Amino acid sequence: MYQNSFLTKNKILFKLSNSALVATFNKAIFYGDVTIGENNFELDLDFRETVFKDNFKLFNSKLKSIDFSESKFSKKVEILNSTFDKGVKFTDATFSNGLEFKELTFLDNVNFGMNSLKQSNFENLTFNKIASFGGGKFVGNFSLTGSTFKSFTDFTNTFFNKGKISFTNTRFEDVIYFMHTKFMSPVRFWTIHADTFVFEKVMVNKISINSSFFKNANIVDLYATPESLDSASSFQPLSKKNIQDRETARVIKQIYDKQSNIPDSNTMYTLEQEFYLNELSSDSKPPVAFKKATIFTILLNKHISYFGNNWIKVLAWIFIFAFLVLLLHDYLPCWSDCFTMKFECIKGLLSMQTLNRMVELINPINMFKNSNTLYQGHEFMGMIVRIITIYLFWQFTQAFRQNTKKK
Repeated sequence: MYQNSFLTKNKILFKLSNSALVATFNKAIFYGDVTIGENNFELDLDFRETVFKDNFKLFNSKLKSIDFSESKFSKKVEILNSTFDKGVKFTDATFSNGLEFKELTFLDNVNFGMNSLKQSNFENLTFNKIASFGGGKFVGNFSLTGSTFKSFTDFTNTFFNKGKISFTNTRFEDVIYFMHTKFMSPVRFWTIHADTFVFEKVMVNKISINSSFFKNANIVDLYATPESLDSASSFQPLSKKNIQDRETARVIKQIYDKQSNIPDSNTMYTLEQEFYLNELSSDSKPPVAFKKATIFTILLNKHISYFGNNWIKVLAWIFIFAFLVLLLHDYLPCWSDCFTMKFECIKGLLSMQTLNRMVELINPINMFKNSNTLYQGHEFMGMIVRIITIYLFWQFTQAFRQNTKKK
């Protein structure tokens, strides 16, 4: 057992020979503050299964390697402005009161598969080799900012719960890999540069990707997190509430486009348009030229074909419009006479002749082929009908094409 320990090179080595390679505190219990500072250790430090009852601080040091696997930290943990020549391990270590890692350089592989039960801050870190957060559990706010990863970065089976999660102003020069990762709270990627960005079987509560660049990206099975932890293993499709803003939807859509993932790309395009409509309707955004006309066009696209995703809906609109044109063109001029013969009018409307007449009135070929006779005396109506018909058929063509692309 140790109390209020300030560990320096001399204090650790005074019982060790010059040829010592390891200083071990395996399964030790520290009841007071532990501070390691202003040191240049040329040996491995072993704190496996160690219990720290009070604050722990490591600063301004250069270490060969250090192992905190399965250790328990009860209070504040700070590791600042230090360099690690060889491997660093926090596998299954538990931080009950959060942690702060700042201004650190890791020259070899690092394992951060820890359990942090409060806020976790990683700031201005440099990783020269593999950095693994795989299997880690982070409860409370998680922040990774201003850091550089020069090799593979792994977040496989990492669990984030409660609080804000942010990856900010960080560069990944190799692959950043999320697989079976669960973000139970909103996650934000801001000013991220990654050579390869991979999401595979990932759950998100809400995701935001802004001002970021991915040279290569791959998303496979991106799901929404369930409402409770009890159903965290279930898979639910993404909806608007899981996407933060229009730019996020656009970035994900572009990734799906490159993968030729047409269904999910269509979904993201729909959400992108929904967010754009919200932006136009909000007074907080900068003014847009012809704002009302733009809103009208987007609303029309939404209700006619659901942003090009539903060709059956367009087909229904075509038949509804054709029926209205029939009423206006053939029945309205003699409606007073027809009104006295209700049964005959209804019978006439339900006949095959009515269907043929509807097709004749809105058939684009007939509209221009018989332009002198079809709407004679109703030229203005004919012009409006032609414009709407062309628009509806264009919507139908686009929606049908969108739904029959190779998937």
